[in-house]
Amino acid sequence: MPAEIGIIPRMTASAEWWLGRSPLALGLYSLPYRKVLSSEIDLAGLKGSDIVLNVGCGPAPFTAIMLARRGFRVIALDRDEDAVEAARNAVLRAGLEDRIDVRWGDPIRDRMPDYDVAFVALQVRPKAAVIDALRNSAKSGGRILVRDSAPWCRDMYDDLPGDLKICGEVPHDLGALDRSILIDP
Repeated sequence: MPAEIGIIPRMTASAEWWLGRSPLALGLYSLPYRKVLSSEIDLAGLKGSDIVLNVGCGPAPFTAIMLARRGFRVIALDRDEDAVEAARNAVLRAGLEDRIDVRWGDPIRDRMPDYDVAFVALQVRPKAAVIDALRNSAKSGGRILVRDSAPWCRDMYDDLPGDLKICGEVPHDLGALDRSILIDP
C-alpha cells in the first residue's frame, strides 16, 4: 500500500470539491463515465428494484446521480463529513433527494445499510478492509463492484487484495480508471 495518496488522486479529489458545486460542471465531468456506468450496470446485473450502495461518493457524487437518473435507489456513503455535506447539496441541486440518501459512515467500523450491489469508488482506502467489511455485510445475492486503477498509476491508489474471487470484469480506457470488477462476496 502506498504511504501517501498520489498526485492523480489528490488532483481528482480537489477537482471534485469544485465540481460538486455546479450542476453544469458535474454533468460535464460525468460525461466520460456514462459508458463506464452502463457497462458496470450490465456487469453487476442491476435491476430496477436494486438498492445501490455507493461507497466513497465524495463531494461530487456523480455515480450516485447517474444511477438515480436511471431509476435506481442509491445510498451514497462517505466517511468525510465535509464531503457528505457537499454531496447532499449536490444531490439537492440535482433534484434527486428522493432517490439518493447521502450518509456519513465508515464501512469498516459501521454497520452497513441493506443493499443489493455495492459500488466501491477508485479512491477508496484501505480497499482490502473495505471489501472485507462489505463481504461481511452483504445479504444473500448481494454483489460488490470495485473500480481498479490503471497499471501506470497503481502506486497512487490502494491495491486490490490478492484473494478476490473475480466473477467478471469490464475494461475501461479512461485515464486512471482501468477496469471495474465484480467480486464474489
